[in-house]
Amino acid sequence: MRKLLFFHNHSLEYDSTIGHGGYGTIYKVYSSKYQTFFALKQIPEEQFNEAEVECLKSIDDPRIVNLYKYYSFNHSIYLLMEYCPSDLYHFIRDKPNLSQSEIIRLIHEAVLCVKSCHDRGISHCDIKPSNFLVDKYGRIKICAFGLSSICSSTELRHDFKGTKVFLSPEIVKRVDYNPFSSDIWSLGVTLFYIATRSLPFANYNSKILSERICNGIYDASRITNPEIRDIVAKCLTINPEMRPSCTDLVNFPFFSNLSNKRMDLRISKSIRSNPVIIRPKIDVRKTIST
Repeated sequence: MRKLLFFHNHSLEYDSTIGHGGYGTIYKVYSSKYQTFFALKQIPEEQFNEAEVECLKSIDDPRIVNLYKYYSFNHSIYLLMEYCPSDLYHFIRDKPNLSQSEIIRLIHEAVLCVKSCHDRGISHCDIKPSNFLVDKYGRIKICAFGLSSICSSTELRHDFKGTKVFLSPEIVKRVDYNPFSSDIWSLGVTLFYIATRSLPFANYNSKILSERICNGIYDASRITNPEIRDIVAKCLTINPEMRPSCTDLVNFPFFSNLSNKRMDLRISKSIRSNPVIIRPKIDVRKTIST
């Protein structure tokens, strides 16, 4: 009842529940004020990481999902964000016949999304296909900054969180690690998924999975394109100091015929006729529960 009152007080109408997990719950809501849909993420206060908001506030980039407002209400934090109809995991899973050019585009955009974070000193720390969203125009945006941090390129971390099949060897071994290099490993796993619709480290018990990750054992032959295979292999280098940076990746000859500019945000007349919000200042409002 309180949740419905919260929606009503902020001119939001509940449409559906998008997802639920350890991160909280995400709803699809409609704003009568802006006449468009948003994603509303509800996080229990005790699980909320202020860094998630700080990271989103610090980035003005079309490759990062937009945060418009956030609220505190009834022992939960609510983040009102840009709505995207799909994520990369389901987008790939549901499209078995993607062309090679489309796969290359998706790989390129995924790299650029992570580069947008790294260029601003943000290590994402939870890179996986489900944390890349696909908007209604087919463009990829990165989201889910709950484990992220703003740090220097040489700073080491010693927290060991994330989904195991995407974790780097250094996190699996539970040793101090460079989060940017660790992101590159997770990006490599994600690129493997884009190219093959499967994961390089999966379907093993926990012990064998750890061994295969720590030794970099996977079936590279499942990637038919030799250039993509080489890029993934470089990302999945066991020694983190030998992994390329995102800047290195976008400068590879493989991407030379692709635009390395900001996402093309030109939109058609039909799109322009719809009311949209273009990166407003983040409005922080606290609604006191009663």
